[in-house]
Amino acid sequence: MLGFRILEVFNGGSYAELAALSSTLVLITGTVLFFVIVISKRFGVSKTQ
Repeated sequence: MLGFRILEVFNGGSYAELAALSSTLVLITGTVLFFVIVISKRFGVSKTQ
């Protein structure tokens, strides 16, 4: 769904709209990745003793 929207903006939209969409996607992905790393370090299997 999101890939189709990016392709649609890339083909017929403005550069500013594409940049805003890409920046939002990067922020959301980075935030999710950060929380996954924090949770995996806190509850991970490879915790040192």
